[in-house]
Amino acid sequence: MSKLNPAASGAASLLYSTYLGGSSSDLGLGIAVDSAGLAYVTGRTFSIDFPTLNAFQNSNNAASAGGSNAFVAKLNPAVSGAASLLYSTYLGGSGFAIYGDGGYGIAADSTGFAYVTGNTESTDFPTLNAFQSACPFVPTTCAAGFVAKLNPSASGAASLVYSTYLGGSDGASGGDAIAVDSSGIAYVTGDTVSSSFPTTSNAFQSGYGNFYGGSSSDAFVTKLTFETPTTAPERLTVTPHHHSFGRVPADATSKPVKITIANRHSARKLPVLVSPVDMGSNYPIISNTCPVPPSQLEFKHSCIVTVACRPDYVGPAPAGLLRINDNASGSPQQVTLSCTGK
Repeated sequence: MSKLNPAASGAASLLYSTYLGGSSSDLGLGIAVDSAGLAYVTGRTFSIDFPTLNAFQNSNNAASAGGSNAFVAKLNPAVSGAASLLYSTYLGGSGFAIYGDGGYGIAADSTGFAYVTGNTESTDFPTLNAFQSACPFVPTTCAAGFVAKLNPSASGAASLVYSTYLGGSDGASGGDAIAVDSSGIAYVTGDTVSSSFPTTSNAFQSGYGNFYGGSSSDAFVTKLTFETPTTAPERLTVTPHHHSFGRVPADATSKPVKITIANRHSARKLPVLVSPVDMGSNYPIISNTCPVPPSQLEFKHSCIVTVACRPDYVGPAPAGLLRINDNASGSPQQVTLSCTGK
């Protein structure tokens, strides 16, 4: 994964570049960038040692058959070394016919959630809150698309928010690209040779074209919502999930940044516990308006933690981590902080 500045020239145009993979074949097939400059990457990996961090899935489930799983990774090009990997997971089942499972498109919303689409050959692809919880087309192995939503600020099982198969029952389908709007609604496109691909009553084209016969495919466009007001998981919204203070004079204090913690998704009060992790003297908390336990954050209320950077020396300061705990889904959430002394 590389970050370049086309406004610069020569060696100065390369801002960040890293390998990302294990000891077998790995392919990056989709990338997105959020408003904080964090990168989200998806693709397929045949490796059993692909690097993972806070992963929903720590192993390649198709490796024993020689197949691939999708991967989803989040990186911060503003920091260096191991600290630049913020989240990484396998995503897939044990199926293998041609390749296995792979991610082809990825998008990120303003709160740092990742949305992924791709193809799966697995009847045991992980699903959660799914539109289609079972593979819709299984000639010998599965041949369907998938759409998943992940929270890279969570870890383990909590980082998978939603996952579904997407396809028809009489032909293969696959997801190729995905976008997300400001409301967290996803728009997926891909291809299908199925005459039973799910369509809505207001579809522009409700039937499979197949004008050329054989295995000719149609494109599809699907709009998916992952939550409704009555079924949305209770959680706090934290923004931003990352902030880089840039270059700050050593032993001086930067302009502070406000981290907003809002109870927007729960009809009840939620406890909030703000915990500095590895922040030391480099990232002083200037103020914190969040309720002190046992007090709780009211529904439709928010609180603010104000943080600054005060580097001890010239050069990149160790990354700081602010952890926000509550008793709803997705907890704990994390805010990563970085700066460089000059």
